[in-house]
Amino acid sequence: VKTFWHWIDYLAQESAAAGKSPCFINLDETSLPRFMKRPAGFIAPRRLWLGKLAPRRPLPKGQRRGAVTHVAMIANLERVQPKLPQIFLCNERVVPAWALKSSDLCKPNTVEFWREKSGWNNVAKMKRILEKIAGAMVEFADLQPIVLLDCAPCHIHPEVAAVAEELGLWLAVTPAKLTFLLQPLDVFAFSPYKSCLAKLFAAREKPDGELGVAEWMQCLCDAARKFWCSRKWRPAFELTGILSTRQALSLELQHLNVSRHAAAPLLPPSQESVEAIFPKGK
Repeated sequence: VKTFWHWIDYLAQESAAAGKSPCFINLDETSLPRFMKRPAGFIAPRRLWLGKLAPRRPLPKGQRRGAVTHVAMIANLERVQPKLPQIFLCNERVVPAWALKSSDLCKPNTVEFWREKSGWNNVAKMKRILEKIAGAMVEFADLQPIVLLDCAPCHIHPEVAAVAEELGLWLAVTPAKLTFLLQPLDVFAFSPYKSCLAKLFAAREKPDGELGVAEWMQCLCDAARKFWCSRKWRPAFELTGILSTRQALSLELQHLNVSRHAAAPLLPPSQESVEAIFPKGK
């Protein structure tokens, strides 16, 4: 944990030395299903459940299994957040071509649907995503973008690091198996985001629980405005210790009895300590 914070503080120090302010951007993926599982009917005690299973609405198998990958991004600076792309990686079987061309889809400029054979992220897509981030940051010449990633293989691939260097993006990696403590998206964003989506889905779905592709995609677009751009994400970076401007850390970090002190000037973290952040063999 302290090595990660040391790395973050060193990058912030180097940004200041270059005459720029650091802008931390946390990027991570989350899977979004075609529908959110919710009980149906009246509230009944467990003893009345047939087969001891909670009541569920019957839905087509395609909706039960279909999902897209949302490459979500949040920034600690309010002026940057509305400019960041929100990218949905779609499988061709989940999102038909006609849905992307529909004139009824009200889509913000920052929302993109990438329809390909696979809905998973990979090295090629990560390089395109970094290009999108660099494009969004062009108007912020006074900022140094620092992209925070987890240890997913497509995030830490050498080709991804090389493209980031070409684009002027600095990368920092959250320690393996500690994203639940140190990554703002995991700690503060994804759970309320899916609660927001569940409400949007419920407002548009039919009485039998079915949600059409067009309506489902519109919910994803609406969430980009109502959720990602309407919240202030700076506290999420402070409570996870990425920003050292706040005394109190999250309760989980407080239970670890780790202190957060940023002393300058800093030397870069040692190679041995940085290697400990990555999974073994990476």
